Amino acid sequence: MTISKDSVFMDYSNNISAIIIEEGVTLTIQSWNFHVRCKFVNLGEVVVGNNGGINFAVEPAQAGIINTTGNAYVNLIADIMGADEIAAILDGDSIYNMLSLFDQSVRDGAAEIVIDKDIVIPAGKTLRIYQGSVLKINSGVTLTNNGTILYFIEPIVDGEIIGTGTMTKWR
Repeated sequence: MTISKDSVFMDYSNNISAIIIEEGVTLTIQSWNFHVRCKFVNLGEVVVGNNGGINFAVEPAQAGIINTTGNAYVNLIADIMGADEIAAILDGDSIYNMLSLFDQSVRDGAAEIVIDKDIVIPAGKTLRIYQGSVLKINSGVTLTNNGTILYFIEPIVDGEIIGTGTMTKWR
């Protein structure tokens, strides 16, 4: 099965409570914005095609095999989390090549996503800080960026950002 519509939302508002990919089945995603906001069980294979993307609003119950081609992405959209969780999700062995963080509860000002210990963003991984949140690197802490950091609000860097990666203001 191939999904190629521009933007697809798989959630309860569309009467979808679960996506189950059976063993031996391959789901190919060519949509640039495929949102999974329901239970996700992958017993087969998911292939995210070039320029495609899959966004998980919650961790999959069973991620199974997920492969990407070209500049495709597998993204976890999450609320504020700590440095250990960020490092684990962006780990080289993780299914995710992107982590998007924000704090929906903040109405005025910007929520701080605080890096309070040394972590690494590996090559090929992206940390995206949504509008309304700001990345803050504490004093004495090093964030090694060998991947990509995308942000709306200029990061607060009391510590240090090093590495071969890029930092880009998003939109």
